[in-house]
Amino acid sequence: MLIVDDERTTRHTLVNHIPWRELGIGEVEQADDGIRALELAKRQSPDIVMTDIRMPRLDGLSFARELRTCLPRSKVIILSAYSEVDYLKSAIKLNVVDYVEKPIDLDEVKRVIASAAVACAEEERRRRKETEAVRRELAARLCEPCSDFAPLRAALEECAPDLLRCGRFLTISAAWDGRSAEGSPTLSHAALERELESVLFGAGFPALLASRSPYQSVIHLAIPDSATASNVLKSALEAWNAPSEAARPAMFLAAGSVEESPENLYRSHGGAMQAADRLYRIGFGGRAVFGDEAPPAPFAIDALPLEDFASKLRESDPEGAALYLKELEARMRSASGVSSSKLRRLYHSLLLAAAEKLGHPNGEDEASSLWDRLQALPTLAETSSFALRYVFGLFASQSGHKPEGGTVVGKAKRFIEQRACDPNLSISALADHLYLTPSYVCLIFKQETGVTINQYLTSIRIAKAKALIADPSIKLHRVSGMVGYTDGKYFARLFKKECGLTPSDFRRAINP
Repeated sequence: MLIVDDERTTRHTLVNHIPWRELGIGEVEQADDGIRALELAKRQSPDIVMTDIRMPRLDGLSFARELRTCLPRSKVIILSAYSEVDYLKSAIKLNVVDYVEKPIDLDEVKRVIASAAVACAEEERRRRKETEAVRRELAARLCEPCSDFAPLRAALEECAPDLLRCGRFLTISAAWDGRSAEGSPTLSHAALERELESVLFGAGFPALLASRSPYQSVIHLAIPDSATASNVLKSALEAWNAPSEAARPAMFLAAGSVEESPENLYRSHGGAMQAADRLYRIGFGGRAVFGDEAPPAPFAIDALPLEDFASKLRESDPEGAALYLKELEARMRSASGVSSSKLRRLYHSLLLAAAEKLGHPNGEDEASSLWDRLQALPTLAETSSFALRYVFGLFASQSGHKPEGGTVVGKAKRFIEQRACDPNLSISALADHLYLTPSYVCLIFKQETGVTINQYLTSIRIAKAKALIADPSIKLHRVSGMVGYTDGKYFARLFKKECGLTPSDFRRAINP
């Protein structure tokens, strides 16, 4: 904040009687005329300026005009006893944010400054968001060859100058298991990326990130002349695994080649992506360095005994099918020459065949949904587990066949009953738990029970709500949240629809 006024009393009143920190102002400077104010503004770059109009040497409007040329983002507030139309017209042309008349009213001044501070904060958030979007776009462009690198270098100097301060560059891929044991996210991908960027910067590696998937990011790094790809990965993992306030998920790192120019980072990126593909077989918590290692020997995936799996399906042998899938996982774990996408396609074809042979033919939408589910699974172990549960679910849907653990619908009911009070419970979460597609779970649940999943969930929640409402020691306004509804008004309407009474009428009826 910069206060400009030739009256010392006015400046003293404002400086000493406004609760600046409560308004979000950390520093307050002052000047007694426009010339000194302009010199001070060029040194301090104030976010907000409150200036009198009539001052010696350089009046407030002339000062504001000069300020606009060097600090166009500063918020200018006019402070004056003069309110002539000409002054106001000039102020409007200068994009002055507000006007306070003398004698000053401190409450009015606080309101005006608070409004300007909020506007500054919003602009800063917007600038940071725009800058972050540009940085991510630059990171993505560095992954591809560029015929004219000069504009890209200029953009890097503007938005990521730290990256250009070192003479050597490296691209790494980072993947992390950011889920809890139930499969739900513990931290958002964006939060994990911010954490990783901070960790890398603290370890001495300026970084530029771009997202590739819900669990993977590409990071371009500037590294010291003496660093190797292996040393960088080791340092990054040690920094990531160091004790911190929040437990960090296991991370898998893969590095490309060290390059002497940012123009060649696309080469490092290609190597990092090849190495990162090993995550699928190795799992989180490991490390892969691509470069000096010999390429893996090709694996003849077409030679797999796929007919063995088909025979287990024809014979309605779920245990045999499960054993085949477990043996397939073990064999694929050593198939280092097969890409993760090829392995996912193998599982996709197996599961589509299983659905067809067990009486659940897949249309185009179902096949696409199944592929999306497989694409979202980052490791071979999770893919194998999903395939196992999916095939058992198909066997469970067959008439008269109930594998150990109950039918799909029975498992779904138990899951819903156990988590009915969780406001984040969803059909997708249920489908993930069952390792089936959401559309298939909805279809089989409705066919077997005659009600939809949401109708069943509502009945469970309403029954729990009745028991809570019957207890007069529990405040009515707490009941909705206790049974999984974040909107109390919606819960009241739903309760009346299901029970014919409002929650308060229901309590009065059972507690006369």
